[in-house]
Amino acid sequence: MPSHRFLIDRFLHARRNYSYGPQYDYFNHPNTIGWTRLGDETHPGGMAVLMSNGDDGWKWMEVGQRSATYTDITGHITTPVVTNSDGWGEFKCPAGNVSVWIQGNL
Repeated sequence: MPSHRFLIDRFLHARRNYSYGPQYDYFNHPNTIGWTRLGDETHPGGMAVLMSNGDDGWKWMEVGQRSATYTDITGHITTPVVTNSDGWGEFKCPAGNVSVWIQGNL
């Protein structure tokens, strides 16, 4: 069985550095869930997490950062997300998987 250490290290990095501030949950689809953390004064930027146990998933979610670029640190989605002027973006994940989006790059 292949090692998942790469992903676990990425998840731990995101948890340690980006999971601060208010959390918004998005449970409006039976196979795709998501949540965002907006960050705080000490940890700006926040993150978005999206996971699917079915087909490819996507959600329109608020991250609170206007016109900011977010990158999927899992490497599953290579196209960055740029949020709009209200701090919302369309985040994606592949079928049966998870994507963790942070502002900037790892």
